[in-house]
Amino acid sequence: MKSISHRFRPQLERLEGRRLLAGDLGGREVIYYEDFESGNGGYVANNTGGNLPGLWHYTDGRSADGLPGHSLANSWYYGDLEDVSGGGQYATYDTHRGTLTSPLIALPANCHSELSFNYFLETRPPVSLDFAEVYVIAGATSTRVLSRSAGDLIQGSGVWQSATADLSAFNGREIQLQFVFDTGPAIAIDPEGWYVDDIAITHFPSADLSITKSVDDNTPNEEQLITYTIVVSNSEASCSTATGVIVTDQLPPGVTVNNFSVDAGRFDPSTGIWDELELPPGESRTLTLSVIVDAGLAGSLLTNVVTVSGDQDDPDS
Repeated sequence: MKSISHRFRPQLERLEGRRLLAGDLGGREVIYYEDFESGNGGYVANNTGGNLPGLWHYTDGRSADGLPGHSLANSWYYGDLEDVSGGGQYATYDTHRGTLTSPLIALPANCHSELSFNYFLETRPPVSLDFAEVYVIAGATSTRVLSRSAGDLIQGSGVWQSATADLSAFNGREIQLQFVFDTGPAIAIDPEGWYVDDIAITHFPSADLSITKSVDDNTPNEEQLITYTIVVSNSEASCSTATGVIVTDQLPPGVTVNNFSVDAGRFDPSTGIWDELELPPGESRTLTLSVIVDAGLAGSLLTNVVTVSGDQDDPDS
């Protein structure tokens, strides 16, 4: 009896189905968040380094300023004499400086992590004065990621702003965030200073899914039982656990399902859909599907297509 040839077309697809989180995070997953509403967040102020003491402190300043763009109640502030509506200032008749340093924060190894925070900044206009900067400390290295002098931080707008910085260079490391204010040369103008609030580190969830399919006989005879093995995997290098994973096996005309088994999830042989799957990074799931080749198919080519999709972005699809 003549044999039947097989051709496989594994196919990878992406399903846009990000989980939306509170606020304006736009589908990102939160690695770290601190809005200072229930305390100072474990941040440490060091107000040394200038001729005058620095001014970082935990405050309820601007908690009732009526401006959007920040959580209410509390924040950290570099300045003095503030009240709940604002109105603070910092002296510039002599130099002062301060750093505000976060607790240790562990970043995942394979994610595109991003820092964001809300701030209100009023300084003297020249960029050669009043240096507002953000650093990432990783081990013994301190890296500047944002600064007023580079145009990353906007002063004098009279509103709360939002700043972001890419932290992917620090993937897989423990870091600390450090906010630095340094007046530089003394010129007698007393601006309001720098408020920092709502600090978040987030990443877009992504899962690098792949799928393989094999058959125990590529040239079966008519009325022969053959077995397909489908393996769906989430790469060990993926940023996230893959959720909502759906595999669709489009069996070709001319084969009839005999039996099947799965090690996870649910398979419906009438539709070819294998769903209710969740794959942490580095894990795989297997579907074994046995079919009988129909009579009358001698010399035919059977094309079998299998696809996979999931809730997260896939970096290579």
